[in-house]
Amino acid sequence: MENIANIIAILISPAIAVLISIWIQREVDKKRRKEDLFKSLMEWRKSTYPSPAKVHALNMIDTVFADNKDIRKLWHEYYELLGEWGQKRDGKDQQIFDDRIKHKYFELIKEIAIDLHYKNFSELSLDKFYLPQGWEDELLYNIALRRELLRVLINTSDLVLTKRDITNLSDYDKKLREILLKTDNVDDQSPIKE
Repeated sequence: MENIANIIAILISPAIAVLISIWIQREVDKKRRKEDLFKSLMEWRKSTYPSPAKVHALNMIDTVFADNKDIRKLWHEYYELLGEWGQKRDGKDQQIFDDRIKHKYFELIKEIAIDLHYKNFSELSLDKFYLPQGWEDELLYNIALRRELLRVLINTSDLVLTKRDITNLSDYDKKLREILLKTDNVDDQSPIKE
């Protein structure tokens, strides 16, 4: 009888060890996915426009936090507010609405921090955010440029391009060419040639 118990123990022990290691790995992966999502939301928490990483993270909340109904509820409330964001409001009402969205987003991040057992997490942690002015300027410049190009293309029936004589460049064009050559590593196929 004792031999049978030993044989059963010898046969079952490796299976139990494998099952425990699989369970541990799943838990580690689940925590890593939660932390990655949290990092993306923290990284882009106060950016002017949502990054693809932030949008991806928001869209994964229902899956990654399937086991936490409070987080999913906050995400759905935040989602509803985002749906109302484009509606026209006057200045004061728009500011109040923007503050509601910001507050709901911070509530969501704070609840995720609680789920991840981050201690000493506060509104102050959420409010600190560094974004170089140059990044913001470049973003706004690119938006303005796209809008202007779209306006020109929409209002133009024919677009005729003529080659410019490179010897008669204005100072602005020369400076722009210098910048392009330094930053974009323009090759011989460039339309701007010596």
